[in-house]
Parts: sequence; structure tokens; C-alpha cells
Amino acid sequence: MAKGELKLSDIKDVERNDGEKANKIRNLVAFWILGLCNNYGYVVMLSAAHDILRERFDHKNDEPPKNTWDNSTSETYRHCNTISTGAILLADILPCLIVKLIFPFVPYFVKHVITCWSSGTGGAGIFGAVSYACLKIWLSTKQTLLLMLIIPFLEGIAFWIILEIPKETVQSDKSGIGSREQIIKVQEKSLKEKLRLVPTLLKYMLPLGLVYLLEYFINQGLFELIEFNNISWLGPSDQYRWLQVDYQIGVFISRSSAVLFTFNKIWIMSVLQFINVIILLFESIYYYMPSFWIVFSIVLWEGLLGGGAYVNTFYKISRQIPAEDRETSFSIVVLADSIGIALAGWMSMPVHNAICQLPRPIRKF
Repeated sequence: MAKGELKLSDIKDVERNDGEKANKIRNLVAFWILGLCNNYGYVVMLSAAHDILRERFDHKNDEPPKNTWDNSTSETYRHCNTISTGAILLADILPCLIVKLIFPFVPYFVKHVITCWSSGTGGAGIFGAVSYACLKIWLSTKQTLLLMLIIPFLEGIAFWIILEIPKETVQSDKSGIGSREQIIKVQEKSLKEKLRLVPTLLKYMLPLGLVYLLEYFINQGLFELIEFNNISWLGPSDQYRWLQVDYQIGVFISRSSAVLFTFNKIWIMSVLQFINVIILLFESIYYYMPSFWIVFSIVLWEGLLGGGAYVNTFYKISRQIPAEDRETSFSIVVLADSIGIALAGWMSMPVHNAICQLPRPIRKF
């Protein structure tokens, strides 16, 4: 054979490599879309929560509520819905929590799909919150929500057409080499063996769950209670919607950042998120901040912390947990954020009722 002449086996290797690269790109794209679609409806419902409760349950929206300090003027009562948006949060997250108790977090695919899935869920935050806030300018709440039913079709296209389903499930160890023996070991884990993993995973679960509890307490417990009347072009309901958009921008940025840098000390994010709760809780009670844009900045920071805690937690697991325990660990740890969110929804309702009983403070700025 002449020098430089390609062998048939070389050509086949090139074709195989090209095919694997194409499949990898398809899977990355598919997981981004699946992450987007998975969280889209969830985000839209939270963005619409204030409008849904106001339109469906508060039939006398223009009248001061009976539980206010002074019903004589609009300057002395709080514009509170009868039901906290935490109720919508609970209705939104409880089915998800049940599903997470049953199904594992991700199939066995290459680890980069975690970043794409995470980025897609962050993209859903921006896309869902912005699309709802913008469409609400022209359409009613009901029309906007019905229009968004097209998203499940996009999810079906991503799963059945774009995604290349592996013919054989592969779990890679730290060297990137998969083995059938590892798969069998994962599949044969008993409930007792899985429960034994829980104590070793608490160092991941507790900080993640706490971050999510605190941030969703802010989003669904405090957002609707923060009101600036000195913005003529942005009413209270509009402020709630655009704070949701602001939060989701922060989440998207941080959830997409793991390919650039990672952060190991998740507990620090919990402490910083608690500081955000204190700042915004006092704002919802006393109206002491001089500008809506200060709140806007804090909420952006809140979203950065929440998204960062999520993606960095699962990257830590992918690096630190042995291959044979990794899938089970994912499926256990992912419960932490949903449990934190559910607790936030439950906590936000009594806090909402307590603050709404207080007189509305006069903003001095």
C-alpha cells in the first residue's frame, strides 16, 4: 500500500468518530431543550401566580381588604391577595416532588448533558418569565396560559426526534471508561443500600435544600408584599412579574456558568441567601428602601446564588461520588431542592397573612 493511502478501517474510524460527535451535539441540544420545556410551565405558573389569585379568588380587587389597619383610604391598607402565592408554589412543586421520589435524575449519558440540562432549566426561567410578562401586556391571563400549551409539543420533538437514545446504558468511572459490571451493580442496589447512602449525601442536600427554601420564600412569600407606588409605568402586579423575570435571569447566568468555573462551598450560598431574606423581609414590612432598583439588584443576586448552588452541587457529586453510586446519589440529592421549595410554599402562607394584618407603612422616598 502506497505511503499516505488511507485504509478502509481508518475511514470507518473517522466515520464512527464523526457520527459519535454528531450524536453528542444532538444530545446536548436535546437536553437543553428538555430542560427548557421541563421548567417552562413551572416558571410560567409562578410568574402568573399573583394574577391568577387576584383574578380568580379576589372578587373585590378594587376594595380594601377587611383585615387592614384602616379601610378609609388606599394609602393605609396593603394590597394583599386573600391567598398567598405560596399556595400556587405548593400546587406547582408537589407533583414534581412525587415524581422525583420515583425516577432518577438523569439517564446515563455523558456528563456534559448535566450542564446543558441545567442551562436549559435556567433558560426556561428567562423564557417563561419574560414571555408571560410580555404577552400579559396584550392578552388576558387565561389567553396567555392557553397559548403556552405549545411547549409540550416542543418537548416531544426534543425527546423523540432530536435525542439519540443510547442502545446500551453506560456508566463511566473517573477515567471515562464504562463497564457492564458497574451497570449491573447500580441496577441491583436494594432499598437498604440506597438508604445507606443518605448520610453521606447530607453534605450536599442540606445546603442545596436550604438555599432553595430561602429563595422561594422570597419569591413566593415576599415579592407580592413589596410595593413601590412611585413608579407610574409599573403597577404592583407588574412589579411582581418583572421581579420574577429578574430572578430567572440570575438563575440562567449561574446555571450556565459551570463550564467556566465551579464553586465548592455551597454552604456560603446558604448564608448569603439568608441575608437576602432578612433584607427583603424587613422591606416587605417597613418599606425602607428608597428605590425599586435596589430590590431589583438584590433579586438578581438571589437568582445567581440559587442557580449556582444547583449546578455546583451536581458537579461536586459527579466528581466526588464513585461511579457505581452516582446515579442513586443524583436521584436522592435532587429531592433536596423540591423539599426546600415545598417548605417555602408552606412557610410563605402564614407570613403573608401576618404581614397583611399590619398597617401599610408610608414610603418616605
